[in-house]
Amino acid sequence: MRRLRIWGLLLLALLALAAGVWVWQRVEMPLPTSTRTELRPGGVQLARSGTADPVAPSARPEPANAKPASAVQAPALRSNTEPAFASDISNAARVYRGSDPAQAATIAELERRSRAGDRDAVRQLAEALRECSAALAAMKPMPPEQIGAFGPNPYYTEMHSRRLAFLGPRAQECRAVFNDPDAEINQRNLEEAMRLAYTDALAVGDFMARMWAVLDEGQTYPPPASVLAQLRALSLANLDARNPQSLLDLAPFSNLISPIDTEHAWRLAACDLGYDCAANGRLARRLCVDSGTCFGGSYEEFLLSRLSPRQWEIVQAQRARLLHQLRNGNLSGVIQGPPNGG
Repeated sequence: MRRLRIWGLLLLALLALAAGVWVWQRVEMPLPTSTRTELRPGGVQLARSGTADPVAPSARPEPANAKPASAVQAPALRSNTEPAFASDISNAARVYRGSDPAQAATIAELERRSRAGDRDAVRQLAEALRECSAALAAMKPMPPEQIGAFGPNPYYTEMHSRRLAFLGPRAQECRAVFNDPDAEINQRNLEEAMRLAYTDALAVGDFMARMWAVLDEGQTYPPPASVLAQLRALSLANLDARNPQSLLDLAPFSNLISPIDTEHAWRLAACDLGYDCAANGRLARRLCVDSGTCFGGSYEEFLLSRLSPRQWEIVQAQRARLLHQLRNGNLSGVIQGPPNGG
């Protein structure tokens, strides 16, 4: 009788543990407190350093479950079984099927134009190949940290579905171009193509390629004064209040080139100057595809749900300051040493 009682207690303990795991899976994931992003040039830098994530040899396409290479933690989103979610994904695919210049042309077309000396095509080819890195990530099996006792975490499932919707036809194109049966060879081919695209962009003086090349020279963080000086000179030469894209290009470097040092403030200022930051807009696509930061509403709505009141207050103050300086033509007041003196 005593032995039966012990077994009964053990069974109850196991049931309590399973219930606890189920509740933990349902709890929202904690938000990162930092408002900065690690300074790394997407897939191009990974290809140059030889540290790109390898594609598992035995993997098969599992679009709903695979984790993007640089996914960030965020609150659990809606289940992908809800009608609103399906509508969001459908809209994302519809809005961005060919409307983004980098996505509209095929990789073969961009390669042809870049060889003919089209500077815009050189950058767009590098961006398209970086998107291929995200697309091929769908071929990887879901990592253990994204799978709980009761199945995949819904946040990662939805995030990856949004990413594939934004990629649209590009995902299938990438899989068709980089289709070697040997996954390791396939990955090396992509890395080599990205390396060549980066080299070509640098050769034609592409601004972003030059910024990352200068930053690579430092090899330390924070970079030495000589590297910071070069970064600020390049930034000052390329910052243009009439071109919101220039603010988005500089956002990842903001804490090195400016006292207005949060990426969010630079992106919001670009939105204020006319960049497409609406739900399923161009900024939403770029952030989701490049970094796995995927959301359903506008960029501002996303930040309001993500940042603390104090963080939002800081971002809003920097946003207003940046817009004031740009509208008054005071670019030297925007591009200067960081608050800590570099």
